[in-house]
Amino acid sequence: MTFAMVVARRPVSSGSRGRVKYQAALEQLARLHFASRKLFDGDLYIRIVWFHSIERVGDVDNIIKPIIDAFKGVVYLDDESIVKCLSQKVYTKKDFRITQAHLPSDIYEELIALLGSEEEHIFYVEVGQLTSHSVYFGPIDEGEL
Repeated sequence: MTFAMVVARRPVSSGSRGRVKYQAALEQLARLHFASRKLFDGDLYIRIVWFHSIERVGDVDNIIKPIIDAFKGVVYLDDESIVKCLSQKVYTKKDFRITQAHLPSDIYEELIALLGSEEEHIFYVEVGQLTSHSVYFGPIDEGEL
């Protein structure tokens, strides 16, 4: 079981002045998407993919903590459960490929529609149960999560 959502807005960095409002908005969206489901527990992973059409947008590592904190108590009991994290920026003016293999069809369709729109910033977040404690070395672009 996984939790996934697409957000049409610029992710906020951990040092941003607007972090509190941003996290409250994300929490509210997560509550809508995750309504009536039991909180995840055990070892979890999180995947964050930030699509942007502006060349220079900021650091991919600074967007992680506000997102993880916004989901605490909504998607999982404690962010300490996150033991694997993948965060990625995708500049949409360059060639890129999305595989639908593990995306729910409604999320995939929403993502594709937003990518075809005028939105400058879109991000995808996925949280799920970790199924392996394997440690991978070498290239990470083979989709091991």
